[in-house]
Amino acid sequence: MNGPRHIVTAAIAVCLLAGSSAAVAAQLEEPATTPVEFSGHIECGPDVGPNQWQQSATNTESRLEGTYYYSEAYADDPDSGATSGTLRIENDDGAWQGSMVYVYLSDGTMTTGTTSLVGEGAYEGLSAIWEERFLSPRCAADVRGVIIVGGVPAAPAAYVSSE
Repeated sequence: MNGPRHIVTAAIAVCLLAGSSAAVAAQLEEPATTPVEFSGHIECGPDVGPNQWQQSATNTESRLEGTYYYSEAYADDPDSGATSGTLRIENDDGAWQGSMVYVYLSDGTMTTGTTSLVGEGAYEGLSAIWEERFLSPRCAADVRGVIIVGGVPAAPAAYVSSE
């Protein structure tokens, strides 16, 4: 009777292992539900069009590696220093795209810019949000932020006093 018992035990063990590996595989395919922090560095690059550049970047988050394209627009009043930019990152798995606003100040520095990027392709359903610290006058920036599932929450309605 030891023979059949060992066969049954072996069959149960194989089923448990198969179930465990299937569960592990399913867990690996599930997107992360908690924010994933990252940091990086961006350098200006060659012009690809009017007020458009291809930037080089390094990043601790592999999903944000790829070719960076940046476009910039300036306010109608050049003395205001108000600027907006659009960033697109492309790689073999998908892309990220979003924008930011910042201001050039009279002392030659810039305010930081918060960028919100929406994922495409393999990154669909994810958002990358980062704070960009410009390294002025050098054409570079350090970034740090998070990748989250979903989008940036909509801004709430502003408080309006009844007076």
